[in-house]
Amino acid sequence: MLSRLFSFILFLLITSTISAQRNWIVIETGLQDEYVNLKDALPVVDKGTGNIAFFLREKKQITGYLYNENQKLISKVVVDGIPKKSCNIIGHSIKNDNYLLYFKRNSGLKFSYLKVDFKTKTFNLVDNLDIDFKKEQFIESFVDKDKFYILTSIYRTSQLNLYTLDNNAKIDKKEILLAEGLIKSDTDLVVNFNSLIFSYGSKIKKIEVGEPLALESVTAQTKVFYKDDKILLTNNFFGKRTYIVDINVLDGTLTFNAIENVGFIKGELKSGINSFIFDNHYFNVYATNDKLQFSVYSYPEMEMVKSYKVDKHEKIDFKNTKMIQKVGDSENPGRVLNNTSQYLRKISNQYLGVSVYKDFNNYIVTIGSTKPTSDTLTAIGLVLGGMAGGALFAAFSRYEQTKSVQIRCLFDENFNHNSNLITENGFDKINAFTKDFGHLGAQSVFRYKDDYVWGSFNHKTGLYRLFIFD
Repeated sequence: MLSRLFSFILFLLITSTISAQRNWIVIETGLQDEYVNLKDALPVVDKGTGNIAFFLREKKQITGYLYNENQKLISKVVVDGIPKKSCNIIGHSIKNDNYLLYFKRNSGLKFSYLKVDFKTKTFNLVDNLDIDFKKEQFIESFVDKDKFYILTSIYRTSQLNLYTLDNNAKIDKKEILLAEGLIKSDTDLVVNFNSLIFSYGSKIKKIEVGEPLALESVTAQTKVFYKDDKILLTNNFFGKRTYIVDINVLDGTLTFNAIENVGFIKGELKSGINSFIFDNHYFNVYATNDKLQFSVYSYPEMEMVKSYKVDKHEKIDFKNTKMIQKVGDSENPGRVLNNTSQYLRKISNQYLGVSVYKDFNNYIVTIGSTKPTSDTLTAIGLVLGGMAGGALFAAFSRYEQTKSVQIRCLFDENFNHNSNLITENGFDKINAFTKDFGHLGAQSVFRYKDDYVWGSFNHKTGLYRLFIFD
């Protein structure tokens, strides 16, 4: 008993010394036992009302807690049961304190949902959503207010299907056809869209827009972005061109772009290329053993804003950090590379990546490469948006444990280089705060308005404690 009390007091003393965070919500779960099987946690924020729903999953039940914007508990619902075969939560929708959680099976296009009504403290579990998928492959799912979207691709065609589900799980289907002949290989052979993103071993990653992402999150050849009723897909399987598909989820209209990649030379050995879309800008990076080309365009106009080119014998004048080879340990600063030539040799491969986020009016750009791993971070990535603490927790986990070679750069709003130090971001603050508490279970990371929130479960106290980082 004394040891538990001492640990709890020590925890409070340490947290009180971190000025960037403060206690926010404490959930009394009543699960005070070292053998408690609290598997994970899912935070869901209603941006309209400011309410926060927090779902804690045990082996055979889910408990939902609803707090208002003043962090006061206003309702609690215990759900005795979860979908039998669809264990991964991939999205949700919210309307009038009714929360729909959508589940997907690990393989195949089988979906379930759980509807929780915090006003009546009731729930409804449907084990199989009645969607007739025909020769379709799952691309991604998206959440926006009271809507949930599923995007699929029809096998060996350029047709996409967009399914929209409202808060009553009513389904609307839009067929989106990409004209044939628009996608070509580096030798100008025509390729359909489904083959481009699935048949060449191309991986697909959904991007958490505006977050400080690790390179592991952005090196996929196909990236999917969602913001403001728009789905954007970028593909960099072929080196000659980047293909961009822009879908308006409200009416299903599609815009297609094929962007010639600056610096690309056909047949150039050991080269890498990748791209990113953020804040009405398209970012492109191309690297070989001999050069690095980084270019910024306006989007969707695709007009060149700025371009930087560096040869292997030159210094990289637009970087703000050293050229670092990180080893996957947040406490290890990594190895510093000696020169540009060494950096280029390590990043010029198919796992080249670029990520971008914003700090006030400045853009922070990370350029480098990583290699795929089969560790627990990969497993976390499989349930992005699901019960592994939410999609943002997966992004945070990769960020603090990245295995990559990288530089970080700071640019002003016109993409001129800014030589100032790059300031600490939200993930940095959480990482500094939580490094002594990695043993705590069911961790979560999410955004509340403009701030980050980190939470974890302590089986000794039975408390799920949330901290907000200003």
